[in-house]
Amino acid sequence: MKKLILLTLILIGSLSGFATHLMGGQITAEQISGLSYYVNLTLYRDVNGISISQTQTIDYKEVMGGNVFTVTAPHSGAVNLLNGVEEYTYTYLLTFPNPGPMK
Repeated sequence: MKKLILLTLILIGSLSGFATHLMGGQITAEQISGLSYYVNLTLYRDVNGISISQTQTIDYKEVMGGNVFTVTAPHSGAVNLLNGVEEYTYTYLLTFPNPGPMK
């Protein structure tokens, strides 16, 4: 019985795993002026996983009025990083209709 468990653990440990989804990402914003911002969405994926979308859609909700804004942006192309990782950057201009509440 112990040999069977050991053999099973060895077989499971020898299998390779590949991500079939995003490995990570980040969103950064840079204020241009007033209520306008450049927003960068950076995503990382494993080249052995599934392909990435040509565009990303992001929804923003206005706190004061409850309006939802949808922005769709294309990526600028894949950048190959080390160890089979690709980086995709989606950049777009976002202008809010009014300032949020002051805290």
